[in-house]
Formats: sequence, C-alpha cells, structure tokens
Amino acid sequence: MVGTTAVGPPAVRCAQPDRAPAGAYGARVSTDPDPVTAGRFLTLEQVGDELAVSRAQVYAMVRDKTLLALKVGGRGKWRVERSELEAYIARLYVEARARPAVTVDDDEVVSDG
Repeated sequence: MVGTTAVGPPAVRCAQPDRAPAGAYGARVSTDPDPVTAGRFLTLEQVGDELAVSRAQVYAMVRDKTLLALKVGGRGKWRVERSELEAYIARLYVEARARPAVTVDDDEVVSDG
C-alpha cells in the first residue's frame, strides 16, 4: 500500500530464532514468562525483588550463609541459583509451621503460645 506507515515498535530480529535476543555484553535475555524456567541464576537484586526485600538484606543472608550463593566471573559477582532460592523459601515455610500460632487483634500481633 502506498502512503502507509508502520505503527508500533520495530520487530526484533534474531539470527537464531530459537534463542532469546542478546542483552548487555551478549548475555542471553530470557523471554520465558515462567519464573521457574526463566533462568538458572539470579542476581542479588532479582532475589530481593522476588522476596520483596532490599539488596542489602539479600547480601546479609548470603554473608551469613542463610541463602547460598556463588561468586562468578572476573569481578566476583554474586549469583543465587534459583533452586537455592526455592529451598530457602521452603525452609522458611517449615520454620513458620513450627512456630506457635498467632492471632491478630487490630494491628497488634499477640502470641497464643
């Protein structure tokens, strides 16, 4: 058609259609919406986002080995394997089940035990 223009963002072209497009420094960027298969390793920031805590809190958990992490690369960047994060969350549930029940009374938490 003559005189028409395309609307919307340009299409992303990938030389290998079965692979995700490259991100910063050539790292593969996952386009998988399923968080379990999105990537094997997470940054401390990503872990913080998933747990709704700060990066400093995640680093403290790594430092005291509450959450296992690896230092990778030449600059020693911390990475947490997704399975380790899931195991950490599972341990928190076990600990939560072992605690005495609590009741909530208007913004105040009172222990039953």
